[in-house]
Amino acid sequence: GLMRLWYLVIYVLNALALVVLAVALSERIGAAAAGLGKLVLAFGLVWATLVLGAGMMVNVGLGQVLAAHVTDPAEAARIWQVTELVEAGIGGGNEVAGGAWALVLGLATLATGRLPRLLGLFALVIGVAGLSTIVPPLSEPGGAVFGLGFIAWFAWAGVALLRG
Repeated sequence: GLMRLWYLVIYVLNALALVVLAVALSERIGAAAAGLGKLVLAFGLVWATLVLGAGMMVNVGLGQVLAAHVTDPAEAARIWQVTELVEAGIGGGNEVAGGAWALVLGLATLATGRLPRLLGLFALVIGVAGLSTIVPPLSEPGGAVFGLGFIAWFAWAGVALLRG
């Protein structure tokens, strides 16, 4: 139950919040540059879709694992391995989509001035960290910078959006 709740929060609820944030940011940036606003929306929706898909995959897979474990624990382990592989490929094992969105956000922020300049620069750092997760030796440190950095970025962006 706790695993299902954890995956629901980190994937499904996060993806739904990303959709709302992508729309809000695209409107803010689009007010100054329509093309950049559309890019922010497009990249944000791509990332939200992948995060949602990964979350749905892992929750369905977990249900299959629990059902199989009753009769065949070895089969349950194999199902979980496949589930984790697909989940990681869709959105949990690398941060390319989120990194690309962060880069677009950073560039759009710097180009339009519709959000604080430091927030835009921070987004560029997060974007590079996210893209670095496809390079095996950089995957773990890049993932840590990406994940923790985006948590701080989300809070900062929320405050900036609320302040208008």
